[in-house]
Amino acid sequence: MLPLRWTIATPSTPTLRPLRLPGSLTARLSRRGEVSVEVLFSGWDQARPDEAAALGLRGPGQRLYAREVCIGLDGAPTILARSVTSIPGIKGPWKALRHLGRKPLADLLWAQPLIGRGPFEYTRLPAGDGKPALPARRSCFCLQGEKLIVLEAFVSLPWPGADA
Repeated sequence: MLPLRWTIATPSTPTLRPLRLPGSLTARLSRRGEVSVEVLFSGWDQARPDEAAALGLRGPGQRLYAREVCIGLDGAPTILARSVTSIPGIKGPWKALRHLGRKPLADLLWAQPLIGRGPFEYTRLPAGDGKPALPARRSCFCLQGEKLIVLEAFVSLPWPGADA
């Protein structure tokens, strides 16, 4: 994957408003229809340059734990998500990530009041094949000093009033 440049500047167009909203994205989606989670990958992976920097690893290529999912709304792909944590993170406070299966990550993140969330960062992910780049955001969750980086790429933004 190409090196990604992340920015704290928030997207300003009305169609990208859902990227700026705090709280559980899955909960907002579930108010619009049936949410599904398809696990694309879950296991050991190598850190991408931006992930290594965000997790404080020595550099890209370091071993980490990753979970990649496609979140669907009423059967249509809506969000591609990648969550990564370090070896100490997956062996410690983020060990439940290994056992989520088809459950949304939100079930883990919003059930624990001690989890802190950092600010959103934004970018556009190349989609390939001449398709437009996907708007994406990421944020860092922290529990017991260990980070979990969550990237969400918006395949489509089909829900009006996503802030409801």
